[in-house]
This record gives sequence, structure tokens and C-alpha cells, in this order.
Amino acid sequence: MKISFKQIPNIITVIRVLAACVMLFSQAYTTLFYVTFSIGAVSDMLDGFLARVLNARSEKGAELDSYADFVFLLFTACVVIPAVSFPTWIWIVAAIVFVMKVVAVMLSYRRVNSVMVPHNILNKLSGLTLGIAVILLNFVGVQEVCIAVAVVTGMSAIFDMTVAIVEKLKTKEVEKNEVDTY
Repeated sequence: MKISFKQIPNIITVIRVLAACVMLFSQAYTTLFYVTFSIGAVSDMLDGFLARVLNARSEKGAELDSYADFVFLLFTACVVIPAVSFPTWIWIVAAIVFVMKVVAVMLSYRRVNSVMVPHNILNKLSGLTLGIAVILLNFVGVQEVCIAVAVVTGMSAIFDMTVAIVEKLKTKEVEKNEVDTY
């Protein structure tokens, strides 16, 4: 079976999902956890970069990346959350950010019929912050790490919601104008 260079980014994305699956069966902050987490984090940075360099960007690849990001985040949370005692306020902030992200994704899905998380600079910064936070939680105070994560992910969620609402309003305006012209 011959593999095209254009398939490499998607293969790397699938490696992230596989690493997340292995990580799910590890204990937080063990060697296996750090190895699988590192593979997942590096693959997250590498797949999009290679897709651009190899001119292999596609809607299916972007959708696969969004699903892989979700699986990686979910499985990382399943391993880390039981190992760390988080303050109550972070659960409230996390719930608000989660709802905002879900609403933004749902609004964009209605517009483009595809589930995709925007790949903007704030979401990339959120991913980086979360990745660093997972490591720092083992070495630094939980409160300090949670504040940094809350600020960055909160800004990202507000931005995503704003973009989704503006895009939704633009779509409605275009539809209204199309109806008015007949």
C-alpha cells in the first residue's frame, strides 16, 4: 500500500487519537502518561503545519483534527482530573467555557454543515496553555495554573461566540437580502 505525502498530516492526527487511547489507560504523571501526552501534543502542532507545507489542507482533515483534539482533551481530562484537587470556581468557569464553545460549534455547524472548532490564534493559545497547565499541575500551585487557564480559555470562548454570532447575523442578512431581491 502506497502512502501519499498528502496523507501524512491525517496519519499524524490519527496518531494523536491513538496516543490519547493509550494515555487513557495510564496513571497521571507517570512516564507512560508523559510520553503519550507529549506525542499527542506534538502531533497537534505538527499535523496542521505539515498540511500547510505539503499543500494537503482539506475540510475532512480539519474535521478529523477537531475530533482528534476533542478526544485528546477528553482523555487527558479523564486521567488528570482524578489526580488533582481543583477549586470549585474552576468547575464553574470550565462549565461556562464549555457551554460557550458548544454553542459556537453548533452555530458554525448550522452555517457550514460540519463540526469544526475554529483554528484561530486564541484557540491555539488555549491549547498551548492547557498543555502547559497539565504539566505544571504536578509542580506548581493548582490555583495559579487554573487562573491562567481560565483567563486564556475564557477569552477564547468569548471570541469564538462573538465570531459565531456575527457570522450567523451575516448569514441571516444575506438570506434576507436574497429574499428581498425577488
